[in-house]
Amino acid sequence: MENDFHLFSTLRVEHGQCMLLPIHMERLAASAAVLGFELDRSALEAALQSAAEQAQVVPAARLRLQVRHDGTWQLSGPKPLFADAPDLKALLWPEPVNSADPMLPHKTTCRPVYDRVVREVHNCGFVDAIFHNERGEVTEGAVHSVFARWGEVWKAPTLSAGILPGVYREYQLEIMREIREENFTVDELLRADEVWLTNAVRGVRKVTVIQQ
Repeated sequence: MENDFHLFSTLRVEHGQCMLLPIHMERLAASAAVLGFELDRSALEAALQSAAEQAQVVPAARLRLQVRHDGTWQLSGPKPLFADAPDLKALLWPEPVNSADPMLPHKTTCRPVYDRVVREVHNCGFVDAIFHNERGEVTEGAVHSVFARWGEVWKAPTLSAGILPGVYREYQLEIMREIREENFTVDELLRADEVWLTNAVRGVRKVTVIQQ
């Protein structure tokens, strides 16, 4: 595998602390082990905490981390977060992803399709696109995990659908034990009573799903 990509993670900072830092670090360490990256976890955690302390005067901020193959890293931010617009919408993307893509479980800079799509949908006023795989199963957004509710039943796509193990996804599964990890189709998503997009920076974002 070519060494022309980096691992990355985007963290939420509140009151001088990196939120959900242990989950971020566990995912980062797992990907580093699989993809052959060096990682000094203790030094990196100290650097993240030092950067977070610079944002104590703002209610919430975003901090982006990139890790190179040799274990060196780059931090961007913290940058203040602004409130969401009302009535968020997500677009169902028409082209399937391959659930067997070995890069999908890792958050890396090797994501040309996701980066292109999220730029396109942002320009059209959508908060994200929602993807599906070759079996018609809903997978994830370009920058979010997906949760859906039918009546009292909550579901989240399984990792086998071809998704990133999102940091906030893991947190949400821990605090809402009623959520089932179970795959569902695009048609089922369109019939859902409620759809959430989640990530570690924004938490839960309730959206209306649009199919074009």
